[in-house]
Amino acid sequence: MKYDENIRQLAQLDVDMLGFIFYPRSSRFVDNELNIQVLDDLPKQIEKVAVFVDEPTTELLSTIKPYGFDYIQLHGNESPADCEALQRNNIKIIKAFSVDADFDFSTTAPYEAYCEYFLFDTKGLEKGGNGLTFNWRLLDNYRLTTPFFLSGGIGVENIEEALHIKHPQFSGVDINSKIELAPALKSFEHANYIVKQINQNTK
Repeated sequence: MKYDENIRQLAQLDVDMLGFIFYPRSSRFVDNELNIQVLDDLPKQIEKVAVFVDEPTTELLSTIKPYGFDYIQLHGNESPADCEALQRNNIKIIKAFSVDADFDFSTTAPYEAYCEYFLFDTKGLEKGGNGLTFNWRLLDNYRLTTPFFLSGGIGVENIEEALHIKHPQFSGVDINSKIELAPALKSFEHANYIVKQINQNTK
């Protein structure tokens, strides 16, 4: 998310988190366009997530200071030591992993002690936002206890399939490029449809 009115629109839906990308090479980079007051006015039940890619810890901490984020999502090649350093600063972490047919889910184990959630995204040319799905049957190879979010190419056309995943640690879906009208500008109608499907599935 980036734009004031779009943020306010989607905050009317029953969403758990909204994400804001602080990666300069992303087409969704918030730059100086993120309105702190709009974030402060969000409903208290919506948690705010700042997304970084291989940002040094000192710079990351300096960047997030004015915003009051609830989580940091690390979407690059950050090490367990990087996660530990952020945890020592009382920051809750979502660590993203890029998944393809050769991904070894056991490589997530060293991160368990420092992360609230993992996020499994599709490996692609960009650091997220590729609009591609991976073979979700690969999730059966994940056997740790840290809950995870599923990301990568999820939209109105496949949300029902995603919600059929029965993995015990599957905790939610991360929706991005498949509901966009333009980079960082989300379709209220598509988001609303997905939220309704999730609510129906979890009743």
